[in-house]
Amino acid sequence: MKKIYILLLCLCVYQSCGSYFSAERYTIHCSEMDFVRKVDSLKSAHHEYKWTVRNPDGTYEDSDGISTPFKSIGDDDLLHYNFTFYIPSENKLFQCQIVPYNSLVSENEFTLVFSSVSDTTYRQVCSINTKELPKEENEKYKRLFETLILESLNVEWEK
Repeated sequence: MKKIYILLLCLCVYQSCGSYFSAERYTIHCSEMDFVRKVDSLKSAHHEYKWTVRNPDGTYEDSDGISTPFKSIGDDDLLHYNFTFYIPSENKLFQCQIVPYNSLVSENEFTLVFSSVSDTTYRQVCSINTKELPKEENEKYKRLFETLILESLNVEWEK
């Protein structure tokens, strides 16, 4: 019986982490929809955080339109959100996601993960909190994410 409880606990931890084991996790104290609206407002007010893509015909397109949810394969109930923030001072793209399983616990609290940083030229993606990034850079990017993005969204958050 004890083994079953341990297995269930491990399964719960795995589900709450999703596929972002190394990502930096933040508990956000508001509803997912409020957060999504705040992200959209922040990007509207600060165009520098938007990432534009050049089309083959030479025109440019905003790759960060209004945040739209998607459903993962085999999961009909939970909506997933990915956000990309362009950080001009670093010429990097910061990727973060809402972990939808945690929102089942509370309507006014969910987990946001800051998962990766990518280079805009070669699109080399480096996962946060892994050996892919030197420790100093990793800490710098997490501080930038917290000060430039999370604090600008005016939401209560904690690590």
